[in-house]
Amino acid sequence: MSALLFAAPASAAKIDDQFSAWLQTDLWPDAKAKGISKNTFDAAFNGIKPNVNLPDLL
Repeated sequence: MSALLFAAPASAAKIDDQFSAWLQTDLWPDAKAKGISKNTFDAAFNGIKPNVNLPDLL
C-alpha cells in the first residue's frame, strides 16, 4: 500500500511535465496561428495543472 502512495507523486510529476510540454509544443503553435499572443497564452495557462484524480490519467 505504501508503494502506491509514493508512486503517485512521481507519476503526477511526470504528468505535469508532459502536460507542460504539450502546452508548448502542440497547443501554443495552434494558438499562435490563430493570432493569440504569447503573453495572452501564458497568462491563460499560468498555474494550470492536469487533474491527476481523473480515472486513467495516471
